[in-house]
Amino acid sequence: MRNVIRRYLELFAKEREIFLKYTSSYPIFDEYKLLARSKAVILMGVSNRDYPTRDDLRDYEKNPDYQVKGLLVVCRALTKIEPVSQIKVNYSSPDAIITSKTRGNMTKEEWTIIIDKTKEFTEINGNLSALPIQIKKQLCNALTIYEDHFCEWCASTDEDINGPADQD
Repeated sequence: MRNVIRRYLELFAKEREIFLKYTSSYPIFDEYKLLARSKAVILMGVSNRDYPTRDDLRDYEKNPDYQVKGLLVVCRALTKIEPVSQIKVNYSSPDAIITSKTRGNMTKEEWTIIIDKTKEFTEINGNLSALPIQIKKQLCNALTIYEDHFCEWCASTDEDINGPADQD
């Protein structure tokens, strides 16, 4: 990540300050180990020196509602990005994506990265598949607003209501 930021400073900022706007979730632990690392969507840009006031953060509570809300905030940030958003993907890893504004539209490769990251949330798979069942169910219920949301919890709910899907 450091190299991406350094390159952005050299190529675009040119002696001006930059900002990094983080949208992130909480890491999720069980009693003994890390189940899901924090996910982040980071917008990088040249600062206009209009600094926001500091957010006062409360102490982190190990509460499934907060954990689900954090995941939903990241999912929402990803779903707001469209192929014509004039956003460039500068960096992508399993846990973070760094974007910046650009004049042109996204490339197909960049759009594929956004789609893959979004699917991890809407299908509750990838690194999120290790989440506790309670959090998966809450996340599934909250994600029903997205038309491309379909996960194992949706399928099991349909089977509970209608019986197994393969019956005639």
